Amino acid sequence: MRTAKRVASTSRILYPPHPLTRTMPFPPEIIALIIALGWNEINLTLSERLSLLKGWTLSSKSHANFFRRVSYTNLHFFSARHYQDYTACSTAADKLLCESVTYHIAEYPESRLGANHPMIGIYLSSATHIAPHVRRFGVQWHNWCGNDPSIARLVLPPHIVTLHLMYTHDAAWTRTKYTKSEFWVDRDVLPKAHPNVGYLQLVGTNRELTDAILEACTNRDLVCTHDSYTEMYNIPPNKVDWSW
Repeated sequence: MRTAKRVASTSRILYPPHPLTRTMPFPPEIIALIIALGWNEINLTLSERLSLLKGWTLSSKSHANFFRRVSYTNLHFFSARHYQDYTACSTAADKLLCESVTYHIAEYPESRLGANHPMIGIYLSSATHIAPHVRRFGVQWHNWCGNDPSIARLVLPPHIVTLHLMYTHDAAWTRTKYTKSEFWVDRDVLPKAHPNVGYLQLVGTNRELTDAILEACTNRDLVCTHDSYTEMYNIPPNKVDWSW
Protein backbone atom coordinates (compact mmCIF):
# COMPACT_ATOMS: atom_id res chain seq x y z
CA MET A 1 0.00 0.00 0.00
CA ARG A 2 2.82 2.38 0.81
CA THR A 3 4.51 1.61 -2.50
CA ALA A 4 1.32 2.33 -4.41
CA LYS A 5 0.89 5.69 -2.70
CA ARG A 6 4.50 6.61 -3.39
CA VAL A 7 4.12 5.86 -7.11
CA ALA A 8 0.90 7.81 -7.30
CA SER A 9 2.42 10.83 -5.61
CA THR A 10 5.54 10.89 -7.80
CA SER A 11 3.44 10.60 -10.95
CA ARG A 12 2.04 14.06 -10.25
CA ILE A 13 5.43 15.79 -10.11
CA LEU A 14 5.88 18.33 -12.93
CA TYR A 15 9.46 18.34 -14.10
CA PRO A 16 10.80 21.45 -15.84
CA PRO A 17 11.40 21.02 -19.58
CA HIS A 18 14.89 20.45 -20.84
CA PRO A 19 16.54 23.66 -22.06
CA LEU A 20 17.00 22.19 -25.55
CA THR A 21 13.30 21.42 -25.87
CA ARG A 22 12.10 24.90 -25.04
CA THR A 23 10.68 26.69 -28.07
CA MET A 24 11.72 30.27 -28.54
CA PRO A 25 9.29 32.32 -30.67
CA PHE A 26 10.71 34.01 -33.74
CA PRO A 27 10.55 37.80 -33.98
CA PRO A 28 7.63 39.08 -36.09
CA GLU A 29 10.03 40.32 -38.76
CA ILE A 30 11.45 36.80 -39.24
CA ILE A 31 7.97 35.27 -39.47
CA ALA A 32 6.93 37.85 -42.07
CA LEU A 33 10.11 37.17 -44.07
CA ILE A 34 9.57 33.40 -44.02
CA ILE A 35 5.98 33.80 -45.21
CA ALA A 36 7.02 36.21 -47.98
CA LEU A 37 9.83 33.98 -49.23
CA GLY A 38 7.55 30.96 -49.34
CA TRP A 39 4.60 32.68 -51.01
CA ASN A 40 6.74 34.55 -53.58
CA GLU A 41 8.48 31.39 -54.78
CA ILE A 42 7.64 31.14 -58.48
CA ASN A 43 8.15 27.34 -58.78
CA LEU A 44 5.27 26.32 -56.48
CA THR A 45 2.61 24.05 -57.92
CA LEU A 46 -1.07 24.62 -57.25
CA SER A 47 -1.24 22.05 -54.45
CA GLU A 48 1.89 23.44 -52.79
CA ARG A 49 0.55 26.99 -52.85
CA LEU A 50 -2.80 25.93 -51.46
CA SER A 51 -1.01 24.06 -48.66
CA LEU A 52 0.85 27.26 -47.75
CA LEU A 53 -2.39 29.20 -47.77
CA LYS A 54 -4.11 26.75 -45.42
CA GLY A 55 -1.11 26.36 -43.15
CA TRP A 56 -0.40 30.03 -42.55
CA THR A 57 -4.02 31.08 -42.16
CA LEU A 58 -4.91 28.28 -39.73
CA SER A 59 -1.74 28.17 -37.62
CA SER A 60 -2.37 31.36 -35.61
CA LYS A 61 -4.01 34.75 -35.83
CA SER A 62 -0.69 36.59 -36.02
CA HIS A 63 0.53 34.36 -38.84
CA ALA A 64 -2.74 34.88 -40.68
CA ASN A 65 -2.32 38.66 -40.44
CA PHE A 66 1.22 38.47 -41.85
CA PHE A 67 0.05 36.17 -44.61
CA ARG A 68 -2.85 38.44 -45.50
CA ARG A 69 -0.56 41.33 -46.32
CA VAL A 70 1.86 39.16 -48.29
CA SER A 71 -0.93 37.48 -50.26
CA TYR A 72 -2.56 40.84 -51.03
CA THR A 73 0.76 42.10 -52.39
CA ASN A 74 1.30 39.01 -54.54
CA LEU A 75 -2.26 38.04 -55.51
CA HIS A 76 -3.15 34.55 -56.71
CA PHE A 77 -6.64 33.68 -57.96
CA PHE A 78 -7.41 29.94 -57.85
CA SER A 79 -10.95 29.90 -59.23
CA ALA A 80 -13.67 32.11 -60.64
CA ARG A 81 -15.40 32.18 -57.24
CA HIS A 82 -12.18 33.27 -55.56
CA TYR A 83 -11.81 36.14 -58.02
CA GLN A 84 -15.42 37.22 -57.53
CA ASP A 85 -15.13 37.13 -53.73
CA TYR A 86 -11.97 39.23 -53.79
CA THR A 87 -13.54 41.77 -56.13
CA ALA A 88 -16.60 42.07 -53.92
CA CYS A 89 -15.00 42.01 -50.44
CA SER A 90 -11.60 43.69 -50.78
CA THR A 91 -11.26 47.33 -49.83
CA ALA A 92 -9.54 50.10 -51.75
CA ALA A 93 -6.60 49.90 -49.35
CA ASP A 94 -6.30 46.15 -49.98
CA LYS A 95 -6.20 46.67 -53.73
CA LEU A 96 -3.47 49.30 -53.40
CA LEU A 97 -1.18 46.66 -51.89
CA CYS A 98 -1.22 44.57 -55.05
CA GLU A 99 2.02 44.54 -57.04
CA SER A 100 1.64 41.17 -58.77
CA VAL A 101 -1.37 39.13 -59.91
CA THR A 102 -1.45 35.51 -61.07
CA TYR A 103 -4.37 33.47 -62.41
CA HIS A 104 -4.47 29.69 -61.95
CA ILE A 105 -6.25 27.57 -64.56
CA ALA A 106 -6.54 24.14 -63.00
CA GLU A 107 -7.12 20.84 -64.79
CA TYR A 108 -7.21 20.35 -68.52
CA PRO A 109 -10.86 20.97 -69.44
CA GLU A 110 -12.93 18.50 -71.41
CA SER A 111 -14.11 21.14 -73.86
CA ARG A 112 -11.98 21.56 -76.95
CA LEU A 113 -9.02 23.86 -76.35
CA GLY A 114 -10.45 24.91 -73.01
CA ALA A 115 -12.61 27.60 -74.56
CA ASN A 116 -15.26 27.29 -71.85
CA HIS A 117 -12.93 27.40 -68.85
CA PRO A 118 -14.20 30.29 -66.66
CA MET A 119 -10.72 31.45 -65.61
CA ILE A 120 -9.68 32.05 -69.21
CA GLY A 121 -12.26 34.78 -69.72
CA ILE A 122 -11.40 36.29 -66.33
CA TYR A 123 -7.68 36.63 -66.90
CA LEU A 124 -8.11 37.95 -70.44
CA SER A 125 -10.67 40.59 -69.44
CA SER A 126 -8.96 41.69 -66.22
CA ALA A 127 -5.63 42.21 -67.98
CA THR A 128 -7.04 45.10 -70.01
CA HIS A 129 -8.10 47.15 -66.96
CA ILE A 130 -5.58 46.07 -64.36
CA ALA A 131 -4.53 48.72 -61.82
CA PRO A 132 -1.59 50.93 -62.82
CA HIS A 133 0.46 50.04 -59.71
CA VAL A 134 0.54 46.34 -60.67
CA ARG A 135 3.86 45.53 -62.33
CA ARG A 136 3.72 41.75 -62.77
CA PHE A 137 1.14 39.58 -64.56
CA GLY A 138 1.12 35.80 -64.49
CA VAL A 139 -0.87 32.78 -65.66
CA GLN A 140 -0.33 29.24 -64.39
CA TRP A 141 -1.90 26.18 -66.03
CA HIS A 142 -2.16 22.92 -64.06
CA ASN A 143 -2.40 19.44 -65.58
CA TRP A 144 -2.82 20.64 -69.14
CA CYS A 145 -1.78 18.33 -71.95
CA GLY A 146 -1.35 21.10 -74.52
CA ASN A 147 -0.83 24.82 -74.85
CA ASP A 148 -3.72 27.15 -74.09
CA PRO A 149 -4.40 29.06 -77.33
CA SER A 150 -6.11 31.90 -75.44
CA ILE A 151 -2.67 33.29 -74.59
CA ALA A 152 -2.58 34.58 -78.17
CA ARG A 153 -5.40 37.01 -77.26
CA LEU A 154 -3.71 38.41 -74.16
CA VAL A 155 -3.30 42.20 -74.24
CA LEU A 156 -1.14 43.70 -71.50
CA PRO A 157 -1.19 47.37 -70.44
CA PRO A 158 2.10 49.28 -70.75
CA HIS A 159 2.81 49.31 -67.00
CA ILE A 160 3.20 45.50 -66.86
CA VAL A 161 6.94 44.88 -67.03
CA THR A 162 7.10 41.24 -65.86
CA LEU A 163 5.24 38.37 -67.54
CA HIS A 164 5.11 35.00 -65.80
CA LEU A 165 3.85 31.86 -67.61
CA MET A 166 3.95 28.44 -65.96
CA TYR A 167 2.75 24.89 -66.63
CA THR A 168 2.72 22.42 -63.72
CA HIS A 169 1.65 18.78 -63.50
CA ASP A 170 0.66 16.39 -60.73
CA ALA A 171 1.10 13.29 -62.91
CA ALA A 172 4.01 12.19 -65.06
CA TRP A 173 1.84 11.34 -68.07
CA THR A 174 0.37 14.84 -68.37
CA ARG A 175 3.87 16.36 -68.13
CA THR A 176 5.18 14.03 -70.83
CA LYS A 177 2.23 14.64 -73.13
CA TYR A 178 2.49 18.41 -72.71
CA THR A 179 6.26 18.49 -73.26
CA LYS A 180 5.91 16.57 -76.53
CA SER A 181 2.88 18.56 -77.63
CA GLU A 182 3.39 20.90 -80.57
CA PHE A 183 -0.26 21.72 -81.06
CA TRP A 184 -1.39 25.30 -81.55
CA VAL A 185 -4.79 26.54 -82.63
CA ASP A 186 -3.30 28.18 -85.73
CA ARG A 187 0.33 28.33 -86.77
CA ASP A 188 -0.26 31.79 -88.24
CA VAL A 189 -1.79 33.19 -85.03
CA LEU A 190 1.00 34.11 -82.64
CA PRO A 191 0.65 35.85 -79.28
CA LYS A 192 0.21 39.60 -79.48
CA ALA A 193 3.38 41.65 -79.09
CA HIS A 194 4.27 42.76 -75.58
CA PRO A 195 6.93 45.44 -76.16
CA ASN A 196 6.84 46.73 -72.57
CA VAL A 197 7.70 43.39 -70.98
CA GLY A 198 11.30 43.55 -69.82
CA TYR A 199 11.33 40.51 -67.51
CA LEU A 200 10.05 37.18 -68.77
CA GLN A 201 9.58 34.19 -66.47
CA LEU A 202 8.86 30.86 -68.20
CA VAL A 203 8.44 27.78 -66.03
CA GLY A 204 7.61 24.39 -67.55
CA THR A 205 6.60 25.79 -70.95
CA ASN A 206 7.19 23.52 -73.93
CA ARG A 207 9.23 24.36 -77.00
CA GLU A 208 6.43 25.83 -79.09
CA LEU A 209 5.11 28.21 -76.44
CA THR A 210 8.62 29.29 -75.47
CA ASP A 211 9.36 30.15 -79.10
CA ALA A 212 6.14 32.14 -79.47
CA ILE A 213 6.53 34.14 -76.25
CA LEU A 214 10.16 34.97 -76.94
CA GLU A 215 9.10 36.31 -80.31
CA ALA A 216 6.26 38.34 -78.77
CA CYS A 217 8.45 39.96 -76.09
CA THR A 218 11.05 41.51 -78.34
CA ASN A 219 12.30 44.11 -75.84
CA ARG A 220 12.98 41.68 -73.00
CA ASP A 221 16.09 42.36 -70.94
CA LEU A 222 15.96 39.30 -68.72
CA VAL A 223 14.61 35.80 -69.29
CA CYS A 224 14.21 33.41 -66.37
CA THR A 225 13.54 29.79 -67.35
CA HIS A 226 13.21 26.63 -65.29
CA ASP A 227 13.32 23.85 -67.86
CA SER A 228 15.62 22.05 -70.28
CA TYR A 229 15.23 24.57 -73.07
CA THR A 230 17.64 27.17 -71.68
CA GLU A 231 20.63 25.91 -73.63
CA MET A 232 18.55 25.33 -76.75
CA TYR A 233 17.58 29.00 -77.00
CA ASN A 234 20.96 30.38 -75.92
CA ILE A 235 19.25 32.25 -73.10
CA PRO A 236 21.56 33.97 -70.59
CA PRO A 237 22.23 32.15 -67.30
CA ASN A 238 19.23 31.84 -65.01
CA LYS A 239 18.53 34.94 -62.97
CA VAL A 240 15.53 35.80 -60.89
CA ASP A 241 14.39 39.36 -60.32
CA TRP A 242 12.86 39.54 -56.82
CA SER A 243 12.12 43.28 -56.94
CA TRP A 244 8.43 42.60 -57.47
